[in-house]
Amino acid sequence: MVLGIGILLILPMLWVVPKSGNEYQLDGKRTVLWPQRADRQLPAELRRWFNLEARRLASNPTNRHPWVFLATREGATTPDTTDELVVLRFEGSCDYPSHVPIDSRIPLGSVTMSNGVVAPYITLHCARILQAIEPHLVGLTMHRRSQLIARALLRVTLHELEHIHAQSAAHKARGLHKASLSARDLIADWAIAEDF
Repeated sequence: MVLGIGILLILPMLWVVPKSGNEYQLDGKRTVLWPQRADRQLPAELRRWFNLEARRLASNPTNRHPWVFLATREGATTPDTTDELVVLRFEGSCDYPSHVPIDSRIPLGSVTMSNGVVAPYITLHCARILQAIEPHLVGLTMHRRSQLIARALLRVTLHELEHIHAQSAAHKARGLHKASLSARDLIADWAIAEDF
């Protein structure tokens, strides 16, 4: 098993195009994140913030990350042929506050490697991610907390997704794809986040 954070592939810039409703699509392939289990999905508010953060990132002209969309298993349609499908597993509770003591050696996220191939399967260790950012959530409004939790979940997802795209366990020395991410790396505004 490969634990931790991955390498960034620089992808061509893709433009965000409005679609019907709240969903957006890119002129190009998007990555649909499919929850592994119907009973282990993000709450609707966190999922909404996750997708909003992903859209904001995708619409930034300096963005180097693939566009992702977190699906819901309720009433979901099969992704179209331009979509990449990655299964996303939420391990532990993503609810704030987290009252479960977590071993800090547990990675924020992980992917599985078998016979040299990184499978399109990401595990996010929610309680561990919350533990990393929890001191920065105290005293914030519910909406701001949800936004920062979703941003941290998205950044760990993008990190692990890069392992899948690069088919490698390697990391970079700086930025989102270094081996260890700080709380600041997880929640800083996109505009000021180093090398993101």
